[in-house]
Amino acid sequence: MQQIIDNSLSDKIPAVLQLAFRIFFLSGSLFCLIALLLWGTALFHDIGFVPYSGNYWWHSHEMVFGFSAAIIAGFLLTAVQNWTGIPSIKGTKLLLLFLLWISARILFIFPNLVPNIVIAILDVAFFPMVAITLAYPVIKIQQWRNLVFVPVLLLFATENALFHYAVINEQLLLQRNVLWASVFTVVLLVSIIGSRVIPFFTARGTGKEPKAKLLWLELLANSGIALLVFYYLFGKPIVINDTIIITILAVTLITQLIRQSRWNIIYSFKEPLLWSLHLSFLFIPIGIVLLLLNRLGLTISESHALHSFTVGTISGMILAMMARVSLGHTGRQLATVSPMATAFALMILAALVRSPISTLDIISATMSLSLSIGCFILAYGIFLWRYIPILSKPRIDGRPG
Repeated sequence: MQQIIDNSLSDKIPAVLQLAFRIFFLSGSLFCLIALLLWGTALFHDIGFVPYSGNYWWHSHEMVFGFSAAIIAGFLLTAVQNWTGIPSIKGTKLLLLFLLWISARILFIFPNLVPNIVIAILDVAFFPMVAITLAYPVIKIQQWRNLVFVPVLLLFATENALFHYAVINEQLLLQRNVLWASVFTVVLLVSIIGSRVIPFFTARGTGKEPKAKLLWLELLANSGIALLVFYYLFGKPIVINDTIIITILAVTLITQLIRQSRWNIIYSFKEPLLWSLHLSFLFIPIGIVLLLLNRLGLTISESHALHSFTVGTISGMILAMMARVSLGHTGRQLATVSPMATAFALMILAALVRSPISTLDIISATMSLSLSIGCFILAYGIFLWRYIPILSKPRIDGRPG
């Protein structure tokens, strides 16, 4: 990696503020644990927890616009430095961006401190600020390929604004549709980034080169997810009937499976840093299958499919990506930190128990939810235990970042 930041300047900045991945991976993971504990406790025990938008919608919103948003920001604002060779946000500016994110998280939990409109403004402002910070170096060197992430970030901001509009105006159906759209937006981002990094990481870790990318396959695999984003964002318009949706889902399923089959998944199972990525990514087709079965009239709820995407695809990929990216960007060997293999397995188990195993009625819904939450918390707890020292201390090779 090229030397981008002057060591003498970097040494004056606390390690946790030297690159965005550090503070956002740490705070996002910790917030995720706190949020799950709060929500799970409130769900199974009456503790009088009444956050902004209510406990149910708070959980849904914060797993996307709180937890996922932090990790997305940390990843993209770190990656853009490698893409462009231009120093990324750090120090005081990074701290201010973090404070913007965390202030909304606190106010969601204590909504009576300020008017709802203040919570909405602070929360919605985060993604545009990330988009501007990301766009500057990309535009400066005219690296248009990576500008694709800017409209996705602005789409997140739009969805978040619509969510707050729905909360303030008590439009529950709009809240639901917007949150479904936002989940598919994160899945779309995972699909785009995953097709870049998973084959690359697998090739580096196994020495087996993936098959060359096929543009038509990439477009079909991602376009179906993008269409689902706008289907929910526009309120599931009746002109888009079941036949159209089934066709979109079927094409997306086939192209996603074909695409991933070209990434040498069979060679990944010796290295947890690799199989965790591949298996988490598989929850995209699993979720699509469940949606297809729902549309075909089987007794499978949309919620089952939703949690394949949220617990399996999003949370699983986040854990796997954070584990690997944190090692590379702190100058460490790309080898699984013990006991992260257990954490990855627990995360996959959390996703399987929540969806699709929950569709089979083998165990009760309460047991399924409890086991999933428990495995999720253990997985991310292991990550924090092993990675707080890694993310909060300077690079071990003495380089900045």
